Amino acid sequence: MLSEDLVQVVMKQLESTKGNDSEQSDDETEKVQIFGSGHKQRLSEQYGIEHTFSVPLLDRIAANGDSGQPFILDYPDSPQAFIYKQLAKSV
Repeated sequence: MLSEDLVQVVMKQLESTKGNDSEQSDDETEKVQIFGSGHKQRLSEQYGIEHTFSVPLLDRIAANGDSGQPFILDYPDSPQAFIYKQLAKSV
């Protein structure tokens, strides 16, 4: 089940970063593909989606998504909210 796979990916990521928080700066991030490599391309081909985008998922954005409260309502002036608003306008 996809949700169980997602939980496993997140748990592995958390375990691998324990103790490394002090060593890693905010500018250093690791790309985690929670749906696997090539998932975006498969979906775009399957559903005929012409343009697809990758959006970095910050801890705050993930927490807001999990709670059901849109990130841009809690942080309307953040750079990330600005990007989400720009993306929404282009659709």
